[in-house]
Amino acid sequence: MIFLLSGAGGAAGLLLASAAIQWLIHERLDMMRVQAIHIDGFEIACTAGLIVLCAFFAGLVSAFNARCDQALSTLQSSRSHSAGGESVQMRTALLSLQVAVTVVLLIVAGLLLKSYDKPLSAGLGCSTTNVLKMGLQLPKAQYGDPASVERLAFREQRNRFFESLLREVRSLPGIQAAGLIYGGVPGEGYGPDNGFTIVEHPELPPDQRPYAILRWVDPGYFAAMGIPLRSGHTFDDNQRLGHATEVIVSESFARKYFAEEDAVGRHIRITDSRSYEIVAVVGDARFAPGEPARPIMYSELLVDPQESSTTLVIRSGPDALQSSMPVQSVIWKLDPDLPVSNVLTMDQVVSGNTLNASFDASLLSAFAGLSLLLAGAGLFGVLSYIVAQRTSEIGIRIALGARREQLLRLILMDGLRPAFVGLALGSAVSAGITQLIRSTLYDSTALDLPVFAAVAVLLLWVAALACLIPAWRASRLDPMQALRSE
Repeated sequence: MIFLLSGAGGAAGLLLASAAIQWLIHERLDMMRVQAIHIDGFEIACTAGLIVLCAFFAGLVSAFNARCDQALSTLQSSRSHSAGGESVQMRTALLSLQVAVTVVLLIVAGLLLKSYDKPLSAGLGCSTTNVLKMGLQLPKAQYGDPASVERLAFREQRNRFFESLLREVRSLPGIQAAGLIYGGVPGEGYGPDNGFTIVEHPELPPDQRPYAILRWVDPGYFAAMGIPLRSGHTFDDNQRLGHATEVIVSESFARKYFAEEDAVGRHIRITDSRSYEIVAVVGDARFAPGEPARPIMYSELLVDPQESSTTLVIRSGPDALQSSMPVQSVIWKLDPDLPVSNVLTMDQVVSGNTLNASFDASLLSAFAGLSLLLAGAGLFGVLSYIVAQRTSEIGIRIALGARREQLLRLILMDGLRPAFVGLALGSAVSAGITQLIRSTLYDSTALDLPVFAAVAVLLLWVAALACLIPAWRASRLDPMQALRSE
């Protein structure tokens, strides 16, 4: 019988494992060779071996128990023992431990899910809907090497290409805005930064010079990305080769370095002795979902190209991906050999950044849900065992006039007691464990009271539901039948 039950459980486990693998393949297409993951004969053989081993151990314990082995007497279930004997105490202690583990899993999963949801709701500080990006890598053989002695010629040729590209792309049907950026769009990482000094402020020592993220952009970039213009104006048309005089800063930059002043009209020095006038303040854009806004400086892209790789950003209609082919056709019309890479919507950029966090939270939630199910089944089994051991006692109580609601309350408390103990123990352990994952939580505290309270309510609700059926049966026992069963 034990081998039959173990075999059925193992077969069900293999079916669940197969379903879990299919879910993994569907959710993590970004993983290398994820399609090669499958259950083969080796895994089936190992599973069968574990099933046989567990069944043999369980049968061995049952055999020793039948012989009344003293070493295993605490696991005996003979009716000669009272419901408060060592057998029940052992079961309730193990169940309390199981409930504690469930509480820890639920709290950690709840914190991770809450932390994962906040970066998505906080956003990147720009629009991610109907926005498409694609990377352009200008071949050095045709456009020159920016590090070569012919740097000026490279700049002019490169700028002519980008000006033609933007003009053609903006004329396409359905394209609302288009722009260029070097350094990465929001959500693609920190990227390059640079030190600077504020001309109107006292000069600081070199080791105390502030740093900020630096991006090179086309004036149309802000409209394409939906980054709002807070004050001032975008770059003038005269901002071209050898005429760099303007810079745009983010809100966090203005707030941090010009707290009591208007940043527009001030001047900063970035890489050389020339000063750049701050002509505008724009909204904050985050370099990664969930990260705090950092100070950003924007320079005109056509002033000083640093590399041959640039990102084209397009705002279009409801389906941004549909505009990718017309835009690529324009690119290849200007240069048939130009490679285009990383064609993604901004929604895909955000999803890619949060994919690992989402997967980890989902996986942990699955384990927490399974543990909660096992804890509920354990409570049901233990309370059913307690009721079976106390059948005659319950019959006597009913015969002596005990009300059925009193019996229902009594049996429920017997079942909920290990749940309360496990909840208290699990909450205490979770308070320490969550301190270890505090660095992975975005804008959340390790001791998040709403999460702890939600877990407590959920666990007690499941525990009460698991205990209700055996408690209801006990309160409905016929006293004469209960007394005859002894």
